[in-house]
Amino acid sequence: MAQPAYLVFRGCLIDTPALGTLRIRANGALGVDRLSGRIIGVEDDALGASAELVSAWIGQAVSSDQVSTTDLSADQFLMPGLIDTHTHAPQFTFLGLGHDLPLMDWLE
Repeated sequence: MAQPAYLVFRGCLIDTPALGTLRIRANGALGVDRLSGRIIGVEDDALGASAELVSAWIGQAVSSDQVSTTDLSADQFLMPGLIDTHTHAPQFTFLGLGHDLPLMDWLE
């Protein structure tokens, strides 16, 4: 059996759309294209079936067997990954340089 083309995660979604703003979507849904790994849509209040949500996000009909749904439990949530979220004062002059290097190589 082929794997579903789309993933939908349902539950609490948390992000910060602007500085100083915390957005909590208690009953949200997040859709992902399995092949590309890209987010295809986000819903604030996910009431419809997952296949209906994916169909609306991509603009074409999708059957339920093309969608895998993960329901988050009450004590789980999704949020964006925290990737390189800080800088030390000596690094400021070199922002954007050497992010592909291990720390010791960058320091040397």
